[in-house]
Amino acid sequence: MVDDNEIRQVVRSRSERFLDEARKATRKDGQVYDLEMEFARTRKNRSFRVALVTLATIAGLVFASLVVTGIIRHQTAAMPVEVKPFEDLNLGDLLDTAKKSEADLEQAKLDLSRLQAAEKTALQAIDHDLAASLEAITARNYPKADEKKRKVQATAQAEAQKRAVRARYDGEIADAKERVASIQATIDSFDKRFSEQTRKQQEVLDSQARLFDLEKRDLIATYSGKIDDLETALASEQQSAKRQRDSLAASYTERWNPVFDDPGTASLLTGFTLKDDARAPTVASLPSVIFETGVLGTKDAAGLDSSYGNLLLLSGRLRGISYLNSVPPALDRVEYEARLQYGAFRGALERSGTAIVDQRNRAEAAEAKAAASDAALERFRWAVAAYVQNSRQDGCLVDCRNTDQISVVLGASSKVADGSLVEVKRPDAKEATARLSLYVKDGVIYARLISLAAGESLKPFDPIVLVPAAPTAPAAPTAGH
Repeated sequence: MVDDNEIRQVVRSRSERFLDEARKATRKDGQVYDLEMEFARTRKNRSFRVALVTLATIAGLVFASLVVTGIIRHQTAAMPVEVKPFEDLNLGDLLDTAKKSEADLEQAKLDLSRLQAAEKTALQAIDHDLAASLEAITARNYPKADEKKRKVQATAQAEAQKRAVRARYDGEIADAKERVASIQATIDSFDKRFSEQTRKQQEVLDSQARLFDLEKRDLIATYSGKIDDLETALASEQQSAKRQRDSLAASYTERWNPVFDDPGTASLLTGFTLKDDARAPTVASLPSVIFETGVLGTKDAAGLDSSYGNLLLLSGRLRGISYLNSVPPALDRVEYEARLQYGAFRGALERSGTAIVDQRNRAEAAEAKAAASDAALERFRWAVAAYVQNSRQDGCLVDCRNTDQISVVLGASSKVADGSLVEVKRPDAKEATARLSLYVKDGVIYARLISLAAGESLKPFDPIVLVPAAPTAPAAPTAGH
């Protein structure tokens, strides 16, 4: 569309052309007054009539010009205006170039704003993550020194991330600023490159510039609104992401770091602390008698110690992880119980070794005592046997306190078998005092009481006499013989 400045320019041009034509028509049809000639002719005879006529003529011309200008303005108000007169001035190209430069400038400024906003958003995100990390470190109840160290590490990591972000965006921002300055310099150079004809159309350019300013303001308002909306949406998204992250962290914490609040478990974990003073004992600490007697092999003992060392290693790694809630005391308690069991087992092995040594010593002492007793018993038996042999007896009683298992000594010439009968005959008695039945048990001959005379009792060294076996009756003849 054609603006007001173009219309005024066209009106001014046509007015000048109309007045020029009117002056030509006046010179052709009427008499022209030459003031210098008149003054030269009537230098001595001056008159006010000439001045009055001149003033009247000028007033008439001005009045006629105003009337004609009003008529032309009225006629051209509704007429379409052609811009062909401006084609020689290359105004269209100039306007296009200026408009393109303005558009490039606004785009460059928007790119610069976008980069600055992106850098600001990235730095804010790092600050937000740092704050969340510091809160998480504080919430985990680390020791003061460890907490301070972790916070320093988190802060240093955040600063390194900020430096990386600035290194990433500063170059692009500097390039964007250079582009804005270059385009602005190009726009500023238009004033110096304008020709005389271009400056005559300054009003047109000013009008176009105002239009550009309006478009620029509209564009700035539009993109500023979009940027504000994006920043608002980004802030909302960050808040939503933080809520989701906090919710997810709480869910993971509840899942992987549970709280054991049942009475049985709580009683084991409440107030429990584990001291890191356990070391896996060596095989050499066990008594050698454990290996000598085959209670435990050296490979089994080495495997036991290695297994215990592996348990302490893995448990230490797990306990070094920053778990929360009931997990740390539970891991401590598990290792404590394993240490307790291992210590109890090794203690039992050590006590078993000591008990085996004591038992071996007692057995050796018992064997020695038994050997001495056997030697004494053998000497006693030899003496009793010699006594029996010299007294011409078949044998004698030794220990008759248990009438079902009476110890006896038989002469070397006595021929007895399991079930043989003997009688106790004392030298001063006419009848047998008792009758006994011999039997063999564990290779030793014992006697069992069958009958005992009234008022009598068995005594050690009572002589015994074999009862001859009854003759076996011949077998009955078989029928048919």
